[in-house]
Amino acid sequence: MKISVIMPIFNRGPRLKKSVDSILAQSYKDFELIIVNDGSTDDSEEIIKGYADPRIVYFKKGNGGQASARNLGISHAKGIYIAYCDHDDLFHKEHLEKLSLYLDGHPDVDVVYSNANFINHGIFEYVTDFEHPQKKPENDLYFVPMPSTMMHRKVALKKTGPWDDSRVIKMGGEDWDLWLRFKDKLKIAHLKEALTDYVMHGGNMNTGKIRIKEIILTRLYVFSKRFAAKLKTQGLFNALLGAVKEFGRVFG
Repeated sequence: MKISVIMPIFNRGPRLKKSVDSILAQSYKDFELIIVNDGSTDDSEEIIKGYADPRIVYFKKGNGGQASARNLGISHAKGIYIAYCDHDDLFHKEHLEKLSLYLDGHPDVDVVYSNANFINHGIFEYVTDFEHPQKKPENDLYFVPMPSTMMHRKVALKKTGPWDDSRVIKMGGEDWDLWLRFKDKLKIAHLKEALTDYVMHGGNMNTGKIRIKEIILTRLYVFSKRFAAKLKTQGLFNALLGAVKEFGRVFG
């Protein structure tokens, strides 16, 4: 088994089938699709059990957030490469083929990611272009491609650690946390081609259902993790001043 695609799902019945079908229709065939039902209360389980494709591996757990679902999927993954597809995004037909071929041909690269089409309520708006800051990546703190655009070597997580599934980060921001660790410890490559549709529909994790307070607390949690060592070695005034400057640059 070469590729394991991890899909966490939570109450996305109406959109789930399109996402699953986009993965099963891939031009590259040597993969498994690990679907982790993170405590859905809708018909998501019935939809998944309606498939007879042997590449689908299904797990069900109590609700713990996308990070915990991804970690469970990874713990069962047989592939040497890990890809992700959120339960409302869509893979283009050559998504797995092009990303895996890049990793095959560049053994020094740990992570590769593509661009994505941004689809807002069924209407194409633009192509994302998260250009990796090659010269000084530490100066681009908020560099976060969508999980559905990336593929990494499974062994890379031994360097960075798994997804952070802490309760405080359950409502979003776990992708930012992981990418900060990726930036620090891994070699990252960027394919400037849209291989995924990132679908916005009003029920996404990053829309109005999350209160501003939750967003701020999540961001502060990730921020404090990244700079904890730095804050300990600096004087209090300099540490707070630096934190305010960074916070303003990222969120201003």
